[in-house]
Amino acid sequence: MNQRVMLTKRLIKESLLEILKSKKIQQVSVKELCMGAEINRSTFYEYYGSPRDVLIEIEQDLIAEISESIPKGGNLTPQERLLTLCEVLYAHIELEKVLFRNNSDEDIEKMFGSAEFSLLKPEQFFNGESLIGSEDREYLSEFINHGMYHILRRWLITDSAKSPNEIAALINRIFLYSV
Repeated sequence: MNQRVMLTKRLIKESLLEILKSKKIQQVSVKELCMGAEINRSTFYEYYGSPRDVLIEIEQDLIAEISESIPKGGNLTPQERLLTLCEVLYAHIELEKVLFRNNSDEDIEKMFGSAEFSLLKPEQFFNGESLIGSEDREYLSEFINHGMYHILRRWLITDSAKSPNEIAALINRIFLYSV
């Protein structure tokens, strides 16, 4: 992607994020978005079909950053991976607030269930032992991912004084006591 395209997309994304501080995504018009980005409508439609498409790309950018921040493989413990996730989310707290306000819980929960966010798996609590059956493991995985989503959501949108380290430790304690 050339620099002009990257700049245009960045301006569109920044314009949308600014507008979303005071409006819901459903209320944002392409005209308003273009005015904020100082581009014309045809330029907008060259890259996006709607303001919602811009928001989806912003989410994908964040997921990519999180994925890049958390090394693949066995180098980090689940607790270290969770701490890294919390640190990246905290570094983008204003963006997270916008995402939580402008997506349904179902959209964001789906994102938190994705491979990038699915950091705590049942087998990690049992050191690879098969103490629970596969169906129960799926239930536990749902519990872990959705529970983690709701804890992180509350932390990010309520301006909690807890640090990323404190939240990661809390999530670890909760899940270790749950299994």
